[in-house]
Amino acid sequence: MKSTPVPRAALAFLFGVVLLDVVGMSMLFPVAAYIVRAYNSDALTVTLLSVIYAAGQFVATPVLGSLSDRYGRRPVLLLSLLGSAAGYVLFGLGGALWVLFLSRLIDGLTGGNISTATAYITDVTPREERAGSLALLGVAFGLGFILGPAIGGALSQYSLAAPAWLAAALTLLNAAFGFFMLPESLPAERRPRGPPRLAERNPLAPFGGLLGRPGLRGLFAAHCLFNVVIMGYNTIVPVFLIERFGASPGRMAVLLATVGGANLFVQAVLVRRLVARFGERRMVVASLLFQAAGLAALALVPVFWLVYP
Repeated sequence: MKSTPVPRAALAFLFGVVLLDVVGMSMLFPVAAYIVRAYNSDALTVTLLSVIYAAGQFVATPVLGSLSDRYGRRPVLLLSLLGSAAGYVLFGLGGALWVLFLSRLIDGLTGGNISTATAYITDVTPREERAGSLALLGVAFGLGFILGPAIGGALSQYSLAAPAWLAAALTLLNAAFGFFMLPESLPAERRPRGPPRLAERNPLAPFGGLLGRPGLRGLFAAHCLFNVVIMGYNTIVPVFLIERFGASPGRMAVLLATVGGANLFVQAVLVRRLVARFGERRMVVASLLFQAAGLAALALVPVFWLVYP
């Protein structure tokens, strides 16, 4: 069956899904440590909030993927958006640490927004146009990491809970737009029949085929370690800078938005040119070495402004 171009309204919705998903998540980066400290908790609690969110995604993503294959992308996308909105509302309400943990767990368990949006584009875009449409989602991802911390830091001047409330409102607006404007992308005749197989609901199932391919094992391990570092950076660095420099949410927001902007510039402008000149392998090694040097230097900086370079 031939794919048809993605309707403009649908593509705008998918762009908004990814953008708001990343904005909502990254809005909490500058303020999460301050919120947890309000409950007299430590850095471990801040990291556990990220762990429970990631654990929810790890368990639920295969299930949501299976559901979207059988019942369509549209209902799963809308369900994911409503779940994210509920998580943000709970985070904004707070009142106790267990409420914060419950909010992040709900958001993680329903966090199939980006993967389902990617599947939607794959359904309806011709192969020769798919890369361009998926690249647009990449732009939304990078832009979200700029806008999210900046908005979170600005709103934190009024209330530490304000970023969560705005994230909930934007997510609900996105869900309403999708309910009225987003058509289903997966026709009934292309969906699997019969009851779901256990493997479709097992989060460990994809690893069997992946680890069975020797050429991918090292790449998979490197990618996992890289993501550990990135999530650790977003979670622990705010705590570190608060303890060492007394950094405010506003200063943290400017720092994280600067990092997001630099990353977007590198991805959009430099990567393609540098890869064409030096090759993918050299660029991967060089980028990891530069990141390692930057993180090591971060532990040694004597004043806050030196964190930026």
